[in-house]
Amino acid sequence: MKKIVFILAIALFSFNQVVKAQCAYTHFEVGNTTTLSYMWPIALIYTLDSVRINFGDGNSILQTMPVSSMAQHTYANPGVYNVCLTRYLSMIGNPTPIPCTYCDSIYIGGLPTNCNASSSFFFVNNGLSYNFISSGTCLNCATTQYTWDFGDGTILTNGTANETHNYAAPGFYNVCLTINGVAANNTTCTNTSCQAIAVTANPAPCAATASFTNTVNGQTVNFTNTSSCFNCAITSYVWDFGDGSIPNNTPNPSHTYANPGTYTVCVTMTGMDSLNIGTCVDDTCVVITVAGIPPCTAVSNFSNTNNVNIVQFNFTGSCTGCATSTYAWNFGDGGTSSLPNPSHTYAANGNYNVCLTLNATNANNLPCTNQLCRNVVVSELGLNEIVKHELLVFPNPASNWLELILPQQTLHQLRLMDLSGRILYQTDLQQYRATTFHIPLHDVTNGVYYVEVAGEGSIFRSKVLIVH
Repeated sequence: MKKIVFILAIALFSFNQVVKAQCAYTHFEVGNTTTLSYMWPIALIYTLDSVRINFGDGNSILQTMPVSSMAQHTYANPGVYNVCLTRYLSMIGNPTPIPCTYCDSIYIGGLPTNCNASSSFFFVNNGLSYNFISSGTCLNCATTQYTWDFGDGTILTNGTANETHNYAAPGFYNVCLTINGVAANNTTCTNTSCQAIAVTANPAPCAATASFTNTVNGQTVNFTNTSSCFNCAITSYVWDFGDGSIPNNTPNPSHTYANPGTYTVCVTMTGMDSLNIGTCVDDTCVVITVAGIPPCTAVSNFSNTNNVNIVQFNFTGSCTGCATSTYAWNFGDGGTSSLPNPSHTYAANGNYNVCLTLNATNANNLPCTNQLCRNVVVSELGLNEIVKHELLVFPNPASNWLELILPQQTLHQLRLMDLSGRILYQTDLQQYRATTFHIPLHDVTNGVYYVEVAGEGSIFRSKVLIVH
């Protein structure tokens, strides 16, 4: 009896190992949706408790008894996802679950595109020691292999993108770089580039030639570097503008002189060979003349045209030699403007001290300014005109709309204003031939307002109370 139990235990143990290994799934994709299928042969001594699937995009599901034979999932974006399925079994007489996990890569949106290798390289040498650096690319490559042939019989396979090689003797060598790539879909690509290298024990000496041209614009001079340097790996420049200013080391500088005059400008060019050992220096000087820029002259002046309480101001001054100019208006009632020809609405009759300040600079950024103040009289805004030329309106108080009985004469403008003179509604009536006019009041807040119609030499007004 003990022998039978022992044999059964061995059989169960062996079967248990098989069950652990057999939890693979198959899958197929349509668009962004994958379907997993799984149906395993399970002995009667086991019970399939649950299946958990991790779809590799942060989403997972748990299937419990009765466990389905398939699962489906839709991905938000194309890509490669590692999908893992874990199966849990229970064996008779043993409550501890037996897990089994199987993972596979799922491609959503199709397999990656084929790879594309492009080989190129450059080098930096120090005598007979050369450092070769790959500047090639391998697009869509999952793996990239570099093979260097240094042209002296030395071939380096499985190299890196940056390799150093020491030549035994000077001479001419044909150096080649081959880039081999493998894409994620297992397609391969390869490309080779070669260069003839003249290896010398010492670098050739460099030779510098300094030169430049210039363009004068007022007191600002733009310099264009036309220097050359033979066999130079590195070049640097120092500019002396001849006016005691700090030297400049940019290749093509621009300099503004504080005063007109004649200046001697020099540039010194320094070159260095490929080993950064030997240097070469050259300089050149040019005499330039900088003419003075005349100062600007600002003359502030303006005119004004009154239409009841609305005054149109127009700039009539001048600005000679001005590169920039700004306007600062003070209308005498606290209002201001920076426009050259502003319009301002006054809330009450009176005399107002209106000032215009003209600020400007010349081409050399030197300032000039001028101010003019003038008394401006605002009239015909009082109660006498309102009583004398009353405008017929209804209803009053008004709510959502206001109807006007228009005077029988040539009309110009219609305005709806608050008590401070701020215009809320305005329209031109010169082409209007009807005897009435309708004003919507939906956007007007509660309060007291003036309705005004300007005619031939007359102003017609009425005070209106608006209550919604």
